[in-house]
Amino acid sequence: MGADLEILAGLHIMVVEDDTHARAILGDLFSYFGASVTLAISARDGLATLRQVDPDVVVADMRLGDHTASWLIREARKIARKAAFVAVTGYDFEQRTLRAQGFTALLKKPLHRGDLLEAVTAAARR
Repeated sequence: MGADLEILAGLHIMVVEDDTHARAILGDLFSYFGASVTLAISARDGLATLRQVDPDVVVADMRLGDHTASWLIREARKIARKAAFVAVTGYDFEQRTLRAQGFTALLKKPLHRGDLLEAVTAAARR
């Protein structure tokens, strides 16, 4: 089990989630498994944060209060951020469309820890 606790060691993960509880849970989960974590409360906050940090992976809710995660990935690419993006959502989105936009994975809420960790580690390896 000790090796599993370090599965995200060395990774910097940014969580962009407008729901306070979901954001805290994701941040705590990634930290627990060894990642360095940065949190953002909206797409605009996420973009401002991306101007200052360069994470390995961005885990973003698709529907944020001010914009979508699709907007965020487009804007991030304009400032030359190459982080892998993993989308999370409670809504239906077309996987093929999101992959064409640059997302490495789409996970449907409720999230399952194993699927989330697998998607993040795969995104970081890309």
